[in-house]
Amino acid sequence: MYFIGSNGINWITEDFGKKIKAINTGIIMENYLIHPSEPTWGLFSTVDSKININSDNNNNNTINTTNITNTINSVNRKVYYTSDYGMTYKLLVSHVFQYEW
Repeated sequence: MYFIGSNGINWITEDFGKKIKAINTGIIMENYLIHPSEPTWGLFSTVDSKININSDNNNNNTINTTNITNTINSVNRKVYYTSDYGMTYKLLVSHVFQYEW
């Protein structure tokens, strides 16, 4: 079982939670898919998207809607492969909309 954490720290257990091990991947994961028949294999994604949030004089935050279409279209989702629960991984492809095994 794989648990996505925060700040690049994720967690795994091979014995249904009796022991939980921290893995520092150094990257923030968006999603993790375990292979259907090989539990140590996984695909995971990261997203690098930038939305400009502006504050006005009254401290009201607004999203720059003039560039929202360009922002959505420029999301950079990267998909990685691992065969050891994420202890090591390899970048497979960038700019992916959807992925699965």
